[in-house]
Amino acid sequence: MQHPTVTRTCGVDDPGATIVCMPAVVTHDRATGIWTLELSGSLDAEQVAAAIGTMYASEDYQPDAPRLYDARSVEDSIATRELRALAYRREFIGAVDHARSAIVVARKVTFGIARMYQSWMDDQPVSVRIFHDIDEARAWLAGESDETAD
Repeated sequence: MQHPTVTRTCGVDDPGATIVCMPAVVTHDRATGIWTLELSGSLDAEQVAAAIGTMYASEDYQPDAPRLYDARSVEDSIATRELRALAYRREFIGAVDHARSAIVVARKVTFGIARMYQSWMDDQPVSVRIFHDIDEARAWLAGESDETAD
């Protein structure tokens, strides 16, 4: 049986309004269980939070679900203080339970920002790794590799 990938655009659809995030697409691959957030352009903390909230609000979402944050097309990184606040948002605490999160980056500055996020998440019930190669990230999320990324 083929398990389709479910795609949702980031935002809240309401008869009165639509809130659209920066270019962000949230997908769920039901075959692998991996949730992917494809981020591009300039990042804003509230927009990233909205994309993450879209994933967490899905009826298919499980707290131990593996997550892939594809930030290879990010042009302008989020401010450090905003990223730290995002890491500690109360509504996200408890939304993960011993899950794996892979962040895939292409630029050195994005890698540095991702490393800061990784260090802030050390006390959370999530394992965060940073990759330059999306296939290596997917293999780690699927449990095919225990190698530590960059």
